Amino acid sequence: MPEEPASLEGWTRGETVSIERQIFPALIAAGRPLAGFPSEAYWMDLGTPQAYLQAQFDLLDGRVDGHRRYPSPFVDADGTIERRATVNEHVVVGPRATIETGARVSDTVLHERAVVEPDAVVERSILGPSSIVMRGGSVRDSVLGEGAVVGAGASVLDGRVRPGERVEA
Repeated sequence: MPEEPASLEGWTRGETVSIERQIFPALIAAGRPLAGFPSEAYWMDLGTPQAYLQAQFDLLDGRVDGHRRYPSPFVDADGTIERRATVNEHVVVGPRATIETGARVSDTVLHERAVVEPDAVVERSILGPSSIVMRGGSVRDSVLGEGAVVGAGASVLDGRVRPGERVEA
């Protein structure tokens, strides 16, 4: 990593940059020192939704040494999976998040207050805080931002729904 915060000057705060493709090469080209260390510790670049999900699944599967094993699916003490919902072992339900009766959810992380309504299907996705997949909606290989809504019967496939955005059928 760069030795000090000044190493990051020249990049605009809030702008998306690649540490390994932009910052490190620029620091090396400028003759700035970089350091690293070998480690056997679990490490994963979480720069994509797929990598983020894989890290969650690795925790659930007990693949991260030094971390306690989590129940699978993982349901926060304030989260809910209603009785007739269907989920697989790679589901994380955050605080006050809910998977309602008849919903089918697999390989997905629901952040705080996210809701999957009855008869909705969610697969391989990340549902941001307070996002909703309404009755009969489907979300696959996607990310919903905070407060995003997938309307009743609407579908999102390999998409990104911005915070507060609504997708209708």
